[in-house]
Amino acid sequence: MSELGPRSAAIALLALLSFTACAAIPDVADLDEARATYAIAARHPNLDVERSADMQDARRQLRLADRAVAEGADQEVIDHHAYLAKGRARIAQALAGAASANAKRAALEAENADLRLAASSAELERTRREAAIAGEAARRARALEAQQTERGLVLTLGGVLFAFNSADLKIGAKLSLARVAGFLIALPHRQVVIEGHTDDVGSQAYNLALSRRRAESVRDYLVESGIEAQRIVADGFGKRFPVAVNDSDEGRGRNRRVEVVILEPGEAASQERRHSPK
Repeated sequence: MSELGPRSAAIALLALLSFTACAAIPDVADLDEARATYAIAARHPNLDVERSADMQDARRQLRLADRAVAEGADQEVIDHHAYLAKGRARIAQALAGAASANAKRAALEAENADLRLAASSAELERTRREAAIAGEAARRARALEAQQTERGLVLTLGGVLFAFNSADLKIGAKLSLARVAGFLIALPHRQVVIEGHTDDVGSQAYNLALSRRRAESVRDYLVESGIEAQRIVADGFGKRFPVAVNDSDEGRGRNRRVEVVILEPGEAASQERRHSPK
């Protein structure tokens, strides 16, 4: 069999390069759907895109997704930003639709001059809305295995969130935190304290600094996911608050954790400070 000529070799090389380039192209179907959802919401006649915090955040998530695509990030990261963008755009559209419906209803009630009935209806609608929000929050809390304590709802994030001696979140940790971000979006009026904890391996100064950096990483990721920065305070406590005895790998693993404390309505995260047991 004769060897390939220069022309045939060049064609084979181009085919190989084309195959390699195609294999590296990420799947942007979810991102395209998020863009379409944003565009539909932006055309709603009662939605002011520039004044809508949800639309602004959806736009920011789309930019983060585009940057992730450009930088060759993992597919999970691209899909995560697309998911958040689509969700915030849908929230904005739903709120605009509700505002439109409420305006039409108010006009009809004004024409009938039945102000007392309008007030009762508005109160009933507010009660139903609050009940729906509370029900959704309770459902998400159960899914996240949140515990009600005297300090508020506590979400304990265990497992392998960080690499050894690192405060950089792993991809799996980011996916878990996406669920936490969705939960916090459903509770917009409650502030949050994020606490980092370690086992007893190493000095207290070292563990204190590491736990604080890890809590700050979780806070920064939640802010990037659309949670207002002023709602969150991050703190680290090192090995001061163990939940298990540090005499086994299992016990030390339970102590290496991040706790997300969702405060009761009206409580300020800036005033919440955990104290060491006496």
